[in-house]
Amino acid sequence: MRRMSKRVLAVLVVLVAIAVLGSCNWMLSPFNHMSIDGDRYALDDLYIEYYGSWGEGGAHNLDLVFVSDGLTVSRAGYSGSGEALYIELFSSSWDLESGAYRYSDTYRAETFSQADAVVGWSVGGEFDKGYAVTGGQVHVRSTLGGGYVIEFDFQALDVFTGSDVDITGRFRGRETDRFNYSLSFSEQPAEQKRMQLR
Repeated sequence: MRRMSKRVLAVLVVLVAIAVLGSCNWMLSPFNHMSIDGDRYALDDLYIEYYGSWGEGGAHNLDLVFVSDGLTVSRAGYSGSGEALYIELFSSSWDLESGAYRYSDTYRAETFSQADAVVGWSVGGEFDKGYAVTGGQVHVRSTLGGGYVIEFDFQALDVFTGSDVDITGRFRGRETDRFNYSLSFSEQPAEQKRMQLR
């Protein structure tokens, strides 16, 4: 009877160790990331660019630019190198409202009309991998303190190979900076407004 208890205890210790190591691994993995066909890339910062009210029903155009450490966004444009995800979406107000945004070219509230991702991008130069989103959804939830939880699930096209890929990911936190281009939209060079792959 005693020997059986020791075996059960040993099994329980092993199971607890596996559970603890598994949870530690999950905790150490970055929350803010995008995964492209199984490869994970950190998204450290979020920049929001506001382009005013336009489109169907007066929806507000907000561009979300997620970048890895090493890339920065300012009014002067992009600088550095790393990974980036760009999403052009339309909200019901000037703020990023909670909701499910679906891929559509209607420019209505709670839609997004374009999204692109780049890997190994050096601003002013080339990028190693590029993806143009062809469908999917973005889920936004506001958090206490003015932050967001943003989750995305995209179907995309590899711009080099033409193959279909899946892009998923999430970001939790506040924006690093917000830029209002609604009054000076026509004066901004296109390459400074947004990163485009097509």
